[in-house]
Amino acid sequence: QDNPFFIRSVKYSNDGKYLAAVGASVFLRTKLIVKNNITTVESDGKAIERKVIRIYDAFNYDIIKEMKYDTIADILSCSFSPDSKYFITGETNSNSSLRIFETKNWKQIYSLNTEDDIWDLVFNSKGDRLITGSSKGFITQWKFITGELSHLPKIKLTDHEISSISLSHDDKLITVNQDTIVRIYNFQSPNNSTLISSNAAGIYSASFSNDGRYIGVGESMNNCKIFNAKTFGIIQILYGDSNNSSQNEGGNNYTKPIFSYTSKYIAMLNNAGMIYIFKRID
Repeated sequence: QDNPFFIRSVKYSNDGKYLAAVGASVFLRTKLIVKNNITTVESDGKAIERKVIRIYDAFNYDIIKEMKYDTIADILSCSFSPDSKYFITGETNSNSSLRIFETKNWKQIYSLNTEDDIWDLVFNSKGDRLITGSSKGFITQWKFITGELSHLPKIKLTDHEISSISLSHDDKLITVNQDTIVRIYNFQSPNNSTLISSNAAGIYSASFSNDGRYIGVGESMNNCKIFNAKTFGIIQILYGDSNNSSQNEGGNNYTKPIFSYTSKYIAMLNNAGMIYIFKRID
């Protein structure tokens, strides 16, 4: 827990070294007061929101790197390249909707204005394509070569925002839109889809495990349902509040599940600034 850090997205790197979290921190604005040759720091009560990228050591969760931006754009998503050499963030529409960093030194090497708000992004298994989901219902492919992006055709999937996307090793695309529906598409023929979950209480995100065995669906009641990726049957429900094995009656605590590369761990985040780590026991 690290309030007041409001987390929007978390991702594991494939080499197992890093856990990245992006979001925003809120600070009270301060000013220096000099009186009788004594300097004090006082708050004027006004809040400042800074966008934050935080990189954790995936073994002990120590903070390795933290980057802060004074920008009106929200950082909503992030992803590592399959070789773990690059880290990319997606933002709401701004001068730099996509930012690329090298993980060897965490320096930004490239930025691009996408014209659409980027709600989520993911690499394909080869690492030569980046797929983004936008607020206007588009899935866009980007050609990724040596840390740079070039635009490929868009695919219109829905009239609503695509709040979450995930790509399986066999090019199946899972999306969440309208906050209540999870669909699986064949990425090569996206006109056909399979509905696997619909929840009027609200679904925030969904993701494939890297081994293709599981689908994690994060709901707004601070829990995550784990589905069998072949039968779509529910295997287990994980609860963000470890002290409460039932649904969180408070609601509105959206949950976003992310599998580690080996699928042995799953990280869940919510809008209360919490990241929960679960370990699979076979």
